[in-house]
Amino acid sequence: MIEALVVHAGDYGMSVPEELRPKMKESSAMAKALRALDALPHAPTHHAREAAEALGAARARRDRGTPA
Repeated sequence: MIEALVVHAGDYGMSVPEELRPKMKESSAMAKALRALDALPHAPTHHAREAAEALGAARARRDRGTPA
């Protein structure tokens, strides 16, 4: 599960959640994945911008009462 988080976080420019930072000090596979995630840039990517635009459009349709 953590490995999937790292893959998607890299696509979306997310950082390691504060709750998981203590786990980074271990030697488990999860700790290695979290350290890899922490090394990635923490800036929104085109995937994050596309997701935000899609969410905004869905909210606008919902607010107008237009079906998806």
